[in-house]
Amino acid sequence: MGAADWAALGAGLAALLFGMKTAAAGLSQLAAGRLAAALQRAARRPWPAFFAGAAVTAAVQSSSVVTILLVGLADAGLLDLSAAACLVLGANVGTTLTAHLLAFGPGPAAGWLLLAAGLPLARRPRHRGAGRAAAGMGMVILGLHAMEGALAPLGRRPAFAAALAGVAGSPLLGLAAGALMTTLVLSSAVTIGVLQKLVAQGLLSLRAALPVLYGDNVGTTTDTLLASLAAGSAGRRLAVFHLLFNMAGALLFLALTPWVAGWVAALSSSPERQVALAHTLFNAVNAVLWLPARGWLLRAAAALVPGTGRR
Repeated sequence: MGAADWAALGAGLAALLFGMKTAAAGLSQLAAGRLAAALQRAARRPWPAFFAGAAVTAAVQSSSVVTILLVGLADAGLLDLSAAACLVLGANVGTTLTAHLLAFGPGPAAGWLLLAAGLPLARRPRHRGAGRAAAGMGMVILGLHAMEGALAPLGRRPAFAAALAGVAGSPLLGLAAGALMTTLVLSSAVTIGVLQKLVAQGLLSLRAALPVLYGDNVGTTTDTLLASLAAGSAGRRLAVFHLLFNMAGALLFLALTPWVAGWVAALSSSPERQVALAHTLFNAVNAVLWLPARGWLLRAAAALVPGTGRR
């Protein structure tokens, strides 16, 4: 793998990361002023709150934006923790839409088209949100294609092959690797997009990739935890709840990995789609299990974060 391949890989990753952040910021800007009100209206009952969290996050394309907002609302006393927990569980399901969009594998022409359409709009105050969202998704598509071309020669390098073999041979190592990668880039959408390409290129089997996927879901709680440091005990408890149910789901799904791999492989022959389906399955099952039992995790979060609930 030459310098050009490394440059393409780095440029692709940078475009992917910046594109995801830009798209999320644009979509959030489109929803500005309505997002908090919509979440508060839906929070009166558990299941409507769950579905609202999923829908809002699917629209905004960033669970981090939604969960950090919920931490703020809970800390301000505008949402009780039980209602906020239902919304967070839904947000975890809604964020999986990104992986399905990436699995469609649009060509680089689509990326250039979105970028060309989005940049002029981003300069106009009235259309800035839509322009940033379009330009961001264009960068995501172009970044994924740049990485796809660079990963093939990388896979032939002994050191990289040995690292992947280590991940494939140890589910716990894969889980830790996924959590660490997502913590470093603060975006599970980016690391899952990379994981989809590794599986598509044959560099990592689906079964070996699943523990990494579970770790990605644990690592995505990092930005919420960091944001909660400026909050009172209610906000910090919600952030810890977010971490606890993702950790619980990861440990459960580690035991279910052979069945999950078989199920998603039966549903789709596309490696990218298989990873996306596993991502949705993980979050949907985890949310449905913990929605009625959320009180247990909230009590555990309260034990870990002492205080009276607000600042």
